[in-house]
Amino acid sequence: MSIVQKAVRGVAWSVVTGFGARALGLIGTLLIVRFLAPVEYGEVSAAYIVVATVNQFSTFGVGMYVFANPRAGRDVLFHATMGHILVGAVALGGLYVFSEPLGRLMAMPYLRGFAPGLLLSALLDRIGYIPERTLLRDLRFARTSVARSIGELAYTAVSLGLA
Repeated sequence: MSIVQKAVRGVAWSVVTGFGARALGLIGTLLIVRFLAPVEYGEVSAAYIVVATVNQFSTFGVGMYVFANPRAGRDVLFHATMGHILVGAVALGGLYVFSEPLGRLMAMPYLRGFAPGLLLSALLDRIGYIPERTLLRDLRFARTSVARSIGELAYTAVSLGLA
């Protein structure tokens, strides 16, 4: 199978699984909104934005490096993964330590309460980040799409269970 055929097939997998997971995620979100008061949903959303921002700014482009260097050896991937997880743990841990004063500064007194679950979610996402980029680099779109969709469905199920 040529690279173009692999890419087209991979895009088809991504579209189908992504659409299905997003549709179920939307239904889950609508159910969560039904169970939670609008103020509570807004507080969780604001806390999520803070955690997602810290998580994103602490990636330092490691995933893009892995993606752009297909000849990188296993040792490079190991160090990239460990560095990515370690930097993320420090950044997310720092956010937890400073969540109370940061919450006061940003008029988000509830940040400390929502931080642990959101930080754990971000750290779990970091663990799979480099392997996912490696699969994408190797044009293994179907496996990546299915794994990502399962993760999104699990997130929706856990969110509904906790709501």
